[in-house]
Amino acid sequence: MGAIKVRGVRNNMGMQLLDVPAFPNNLFGGSFPESIGDSARSFWYGTLKPDWSADGDKVISKGVQPNELEYTITFTTTDETVDIVTEVTNTSDKPWKQSQAFNCFSPIGAVDVRDHDCVRHYVGMKGRLTPLLKVPRKFGPRPTIQLYAVEGGPKWQDIPFVANFQCSPDDVHLEPWMAIESKDRTRVIAIATKPCLYLFQNMEFSCIHAASGFGPLGPGETGRSLTRLWFVRQGIREWYARMQKEMAEAAV
Repeated sequence: MGAIKVRGVRNNMGMQLLDVPAFPNNLFGGSFPESIGDSARSFWYGTLKPDWSADGDKVISKGVQPNELEYTITFTTTDETVDIVTEVTNTSDKPWKQSQAFNCFSPIGAVDVRDHDCVRHYVGMKGRLTPLLKVPRKFGPRPTIQLYAVEGGPKWQDIPFVANFQCSPDDVHLEPWMAIESKDRTRVIAIATKPCLYLFQNMEFSCIHAASGFGPLGPGETGRSLTRLWFVRQGIREWYARMQKEMAEAAV
C-alpha cells in the first residue's frame, strides 16, 4: 500500500488527504491550522495565505502575518498515519500569555465514517475509553459545537479562545485526542496532539479538533507541537491501546 497523499489548497490554510488505504474512495480534509497565534486574538482561516511546497516525502505549509507571527507546518505520511509538526514564532513586540494552533480534521467527504450524530465518536475520560455521547454537554449559542479542556491543562474558562464559545462543560477534562469509528465498526479515524490545549467537535461537519498548545511565547520565541492522524483497519479498543503507546513514545 502507498502512503496517504497530502494536497494543500493554494493560498489557503485548507488541505485534502487522498488515497487513504483504509478508506478507499473517501475524501478527508481539514485546516492546519484553522486558527493560530495568541489564544486571546489568534488569526483565523482565510486571514493568512500560506505557501505550499514539497520536500522529498514531506509536504510543507508556511504562513506569515507581518509583525505578528510566522509558522511552518510539515506533513509526513505513511499508509495509516499523517504526522503534522507545527512550529509558530511570535514576531510581534508583545508577549503571548497562551499560544495555540487550532487543528481541524474533517471527514465530511468520507461517507464510510462521518458521523453527524456523534454515535460513533470516542474520547478518553478518567483513564477510560468513553463514547462522546456519555460526556456531559453544555449548550451555547451554537448548539452543534462543543469544546473540552484536556487533562493536565487549564480550565476552559482560562483559555480565551475556548471561553469565547460559551459551550464547555464544567469539571470535564479529557485525554488529548478524539476518534470516530467507521459505520461498519471495523475502522477508525482519529486525531491526537502533543502538547494539546483543548478539544473541539462540530456535529454539523463531523469534524474533530485537537488544538496545539505552545504555552506562553515572548517576542522571537517559537513553539512546536506534534499532531498525528490515524486511518486504521482496527476496532476502537485496539486502536486506543496502540495510540497510547505511540503518543507516549512520540517526540515533539
